[in-house]
Amino acid sequence: MLWLRLVYGLELRGWQAYAIERILEHDAQGDLVWPVWICTVGRQSGKSYLARALCMWRLHEGREIWGGEQTILHVANKRETAMEVMRPAGQWAVERHGPRSVKWGNTRAGIELPSGDRWLIHAANDSAGVGYSIDAALVDEAWKIPRTVVDDAIAPTMAERRSPSLGLVSTAG
Repeated sequence: MLWLRLVYGLELRGWQAYAIERILEHDAQGDLVWPVWICTVGRQSGKSYLARALCMWRLHEGREIWGGEQTILHVANKRETAMEVMRPAGQWAVERHGPRSVKWGNTRAGIELPSGDRWLIHAANDSAGVGYSIDAALVDEAWKIPRTVVDDAIAPTMAERRSPSLGLVSTAG
C-alpha cells in the first residue's frame, strides 16, 4: 500500500495493512481472489481508516489494474457514517483535484475524479446502487443493514464488472 503512504499520506496499522493485502490478493490474471470479504473488529480499532484506504486505493488505482472507469459504492447503517469515512478523503480530493471533485449534499454525495472514477455515498436501502455498475461496494456497520439490501440491491450491480469487490465492515459483537 505504498500508494496510500506516498500519495495520500496514510500510515496503516499492521493489522490494516495485512487485511488490505488479503482483500486485494489476486490470481495470475490479476483478478481478485476474494470478491466478497468481511472485516469485523472492536470499536475504535481503525476500521474507518481501513475502509477509507480501500476506497481511495480502488478509486485511484483500479482503472490501471482492471481497466475502465471505477465506481465505488459506500453505504452504512446511517448515511452520516459513510460521509464521515469519506470526509478526510473528500478534503484531500478538493486540494488535489479542485472543489468540483467532491459533492457534500444529500444527493449525489461522493468524490468524482477528473478521470470519471467515482466514490458514491448512498443510503443503505432497497435502492442502494440500483442503476449503477459497481466495481467495489463497501457496506459499513453491516450488522445494522438488512441482508436484502446487500443481496437484492447492491450485489447485482457488480455482476458484469471485472474483479468486483463486496466488503462488509462491522463492529465485532
